Amino acid sequence: MSNNSSKTQLKNDLADANYPKVSTFDGSKSASSAETIMDFLQNFEWRNTQLGDIPGIGPKSVECLVEGGISTVQQLLGTYMGFVEPGAESKVINDKFYRWFKEKSPKSNGHTVTFAVAHLADKYGIVLYET
Repeated sequence: MSNNSSKTQLKNDLADANYPKVSTFDGSKSASSAETIMDFLQNFEWRNTQLGDIPGIGPKSVECLVEGGISTVQQLLGTYMGFVEPGAESKVINDKFYRWFKEKSPKSNGHTVTFAVAHLADKYGIVLYET
């Protein structure tokens, strides 16, 4: 196959709907209302809040996370913090977490989960959430 044919094939493969689209976090695509996020943040308790209490995380997402070794909110937030690098902007951190979460739970609204986790990190001074 010639180099041009290979490039054309690759371009077609990347455009194919069977290939996952590279996407980024967009807080405006969160399915939760501001009130839901505020309720979550106000009622959050480190010892009692469960994964399923996070907006956007339902039973199937909990199952996917547990299968991936994440069974507590602390572990999920730790995963988020794993994307924090010196000088990293919140957009970059949120994009990385969003993509990671969508790999773990592809059918979930990763925007909602990322939005909630990012605001939780902001609440506790871990990362400043910036739009």
